[in-house]
Parts: sequence; structure tokens; C-alpha cells
Amino acid sequence: MKVNDQTFAIHKPYREVKLIRLIDIPTSISDDEVRESASKWSGTMVSVECEKLPRPYSSIKTFVGRILMKFASPNDEEKVPISIKISGITIPVLLERRLKVCYRCKLSGHIKSECTVLKCRECMEIGHHDPVCTKQRSYVNVAEA
Repeated sequence: MKVNDQTFAIHKPYREVKLIRLIDIPTSISDDEVRESASKWSGTMVSVECEKLPRPYSSIKTFVGRILMKFASPNDEEKVPISIKISGITIPVLLERRLKVCYRCKLSGHIKSECTVLKCRECMEIGHHDPVCTKQRSYVNVAEA
């Protein structure tokens, strides 16, 4: 805004409520367990619920959890992980308007089916391919394949 010869910047505080969806979450996991895991994400929790089917089946829960969370800044949104582990189950986390994230290489901008990052056939690690690789193959690297 300009007044006479002075320029003023007017900024609205960043108070955006975002929808976070937890995909394939078992209905046996309670909202309290989800609330406890999501409390570490530097936002203010608005609500936690399980998505339900449309009428006349609205009493049936789906395998998608919904969290509405208010963030103070875009930097706080970055603290939302791409997946969480609750009760030993890894659950993908989709944040509204976040770039696609690959669950194979953990980079953003593409999904697993589009991933072109190299994978070593010797040690099964992501990021290189060397036929004479000397790294030891581990259970973790093989299990993520």
C-alpha cells in the first residue's frame, strides 16, 4: 500500500487449515492414537475423524482417516511426514496441496510408479547402480524393494 511517498507492506498472518488424510488406516486404530501421533507436527489440531461412506451407508467407516490441522506458517507444514507408524503399521500421509512424494526414493515431484532413481542390484540401496558394489546387502534395503 502506498500513502503519499511512503510504501507499507500489509501481511495477513498465515493461519491456514489443511486437510491431512491417512490412507489405509485400520479402523481398529483409535482417534486418540492418531491424535497423539499428529500432535508432533507443529500445528493446532482442529479435528480427527474417520471418513464415512455417503448416505444411506453413513454409519460405515472407511480406511481413510481425516485430520484438520491449522498451521502458523508454511515451514510448519513441512514437518508433516510422508508416512507414520502407528501400532507397527506404516500409514501413508497425504497433505492437501503438497507435492507428490515417492515412497521408494522419498523425493518429491513424482510417485513410486514413475520413479526413475537408480537401485543397486547388489546391495539393494537407492541412488546408485554398480555391478561391483562392495556394500553389504541388508534386510532393510531388501525389504524396501
